[in-house]
Amino acid sequence: MMIKKHTLFLLLTFPITVFATTQAFVSVMPLKYFVHRIAGKQLIVHSLVTPGQTPETYAPTPQQMTELSNSKLYYRIGVPFETTWLKKIKAINPKLKIIDLRDGIELQKNNSSPTLDPHIWNSPVLAKHIAKNIYQSLINIDPKNQTFYYKNYLNLSNKLTELHHAIWHKLNELQCRTFLVFHPAWGYFANTYHLRQIAIEQEGKSATPQTLTNIIKLAKKYKLHFIVVSPQISHKEAAAIAREINAKLVVLDPLAYDYLNNMKFVAETLSSLLQCKKT
Repeated sequence: MMIKKHTLFLLLTFPITVFATTQAFVSVMPLKYFVHRIAGKQLIVHSLVTPGQTPETYAPTPQQMTELSNSKLYYRIGVPFETTWLKKIKAINPKLKIIDLRDGIELQKNNSSPTLDPHIWNSPVLAKHIAKNIYQSLINIDPKNQTFYYKNYLNLSNKLTELHHAIWHKLNELQCRTFLVFHPAWGYFANTYHLRQIAIEQEGKSATPQTLTNIIKLAKKYKLHFIVVSPQISHKEAAAIAREINAKLVVLDPLAYDYLNNMKFVAETLSSLLQCKKT
């Protein structure tokens, strides 16, 4: 009887490794983190956009296209390159199952831009929806390991809830709540925590003279003394604007793999910087 109970425990705790050689692709590194946390070693997960690259200018390498031709899953999130490349990827691998991680999430636009903002992962609340979509996709494809996936999903979901509460507590009492960014990657984060993101770049293009004039006025109005920049994008234009408004550049990474620690760092940094300065 004890042997049977022990066997049942092992089956519920450890996955049935029939799915382990399956390859899956995601667009950006934070999604790779989420899939890793839920799928464990059951999936070999690759990110098309690797550290140092940006989804706005990315194109797959020949090696990645070869790997994609043998992959079973692709998790899409709506970043710019997917519009063009997913059609080509699907053409070389018609059996590729594409999972849209935006399902069930209300998307928003950046400032006056007509395009939808894909950076939903930068809100821990929306990251929980992403995790749920990943979990659902895995149990649909590999139902034998549902218990294993659910345990991992629940663990990640709880971690994201804890993260959300910690960030809310850190940012909730701030009096100054407006910050300036070069690339508009933090809109969902700002909405979640009742902050305001003002973006310099529009749809991946440099700001027009009129936009720059307006930004300088806003910077003076709200006493903005820093500009958030991404490590993947040149800081040259942001540095020139920073000199105009006597601001400093602050590097925050919207594409970091280590999601939980990165978001804690983002919150700590903004909490420190969004302190109203006396005139």
